[in-house]
Amino acid sequence: MSLDALPFAVVVARLIHFLGFSVAIGACVAATIAFRASGAARAGIDASAASIVTLAEIPGAFVALLGGLALVVMNPNVLDPASSGAGAWLHVKLVFVMGALVLAHLRMFNLHRVVRANDADEDAAALRKKGRTFDLLTLACYAAILLIVIPRYLVFA
Repeated sequence: MSLDALPFAVVVARLIHFLGFSVAIGACVAATIAFRASGAARAGIDASAASIVTLAEIPGAFVALLGGLALVVMNPNVLDPASSGAGAWLHVKLVFVMGALVLAHLRMFNLHRVVRANDADEDAAALRKKGRTFDLLTLACYAAILLIVIPRYLVFA
């Protein structure tokens, strides 16, 4: 279906959904790269990674969620696997969306603990290891969302 045939509200909701997800995944990658950096300025980089997650990734994920909810409200048939034409793809995607939201919050809390440990000159090795695990799991959720959505729109447009 071309964009010309869609109602304007659907186009706007898709744009909001896409932009929110793009901000969330971009911030996740940026925070992961920053968190994995090493060197003398690690404490400042950790604070930057915490700010990226808090101020960009989580709000971006919620904007994407709100855009997605608007799309479902405008077309509730996508919730019915039999009538959506693409099966239960949305239900599987929502599992990964909820996982990404939970993991993003866990990353945020862990990064703030790392920053507090750096400020108190405490060893944050265990927190860093946990943070690397959260990073990989969050990126895996975002990648799974992409792997679910892209073929769905290529095949079922």
